[in-house]
Amino acid sequence: PSYFAAERLCWNYNMTLANIQSSGENNFIRDFANAAVPGTGPKTFFGLNTMQSLGYNTYQASAYTNWLSGEPDNNGGIENCVEMLDSGTWIDVPCLSNQWTLANVVCERPLSLGGILKIGKKFEILPSSSFATNRCSSYDSQMIISDISATSESLPVLKELLLELGISQAFVTVGNVGCYSLSSSGVIASAGSPSSCVPQLPTICEAKLYLSETMNPASRLKYRLFPPAKNYASAVAVCNGHGMRIAMPRDAAANNLIQNLVAYLNPAYIGLTTLFGQNQLYYEQTKQRFTGYVYSNFPASYQPLECVAVTSAGTWLPVNCDSTRYVVCQSAILASTQLGGR
Repeated sequence: PSYFAAERLCWNYNMTLANIQSSGENNFIRDFANAAVPGTGPKTFFGLNTMQSLGYNTYQASAYTNWLSGEPDNNGGIENCVEMLDSGTWIDVPCLSNQWTLANVVCERPLSLGGILKIGKKFEILPSSSFATNRCSSYDSQMIISDISATSESLPVLKELLLELGISQAFVTVGNVGCYSLSSSGVIASAGSPSSCVPQLPTICEAKLYLSETMNPASRLKYRLFPPAKNYASAVAVCNGHGMRIAMPRDAAANNLIQNLVAYLNPAYIGLTTLFGQNQLYYEQTKQRFTGYVYSNFPASYQPLECVAVTSAGTWLPVNCDSTRYVVCQSAILASTQLGGR
């Protein structure tokens, strides 16, 4: 039981631990948790922590707090995580604690208005807000604001999506510059400059589904290379969000296939980390300890909170889990699957 296990529970659903930013949000989670688990005592863990020095905190600093009187006290110098009590007030607790088995874990993910998969891309429309260049990446690290022109192949797809959802216009960029709007009739118009983009509109986001794909008929596994994720947590979420797992090569054949995917690119995340136990490598999700052959250039001893990346030469590198890297995912080959299919 640990903070990291709670994170993985959320990642399995392509979500993150809740980031409470207001009293209204705090009260909603308090009432939600009390309804789920009546009674007093430990209730809910969420994403606030003081572990930024470990290079593994992916959550924004919270301007809102609701500490119990006398908290946080960092008792014993090890209380780096936060628990909500049934009253809605917060206390700090150890990140490795038996209490984690006694409370709820609250995950979150912004809602989209709708989406579509076409022309090798995923499109989603986020609710109305002011224009922000990071609007899409804050929803999904793989996504950017859709960049279009009058001749863009995305244009008819987005017109179709806007009409289907009954949205008259939404933010896009043109030449990777904002802010512009796209109407459901296909009209692209300036909505002001990025610094003075006044209206609040939905935002159209897009992401490539994947960069390349390969298959291993013998093991009946396929591997896909996805664009860079901002950290290992996001890499796991990328794979889960596409109905896959982060790749876990268990033999030289699998490693060679992944090496070919990564060719000429920077090292890519695979599903081996030390996050489940210090100084030992574990496979992601299965939590099975790695006991196989360690590929060259990888040290015999590992530091806590290290991740693993495969290079274009097929070797493994220990990397910071908070670094931006390509992602290799895997899934079983279905009977009807053909290479290159969507």
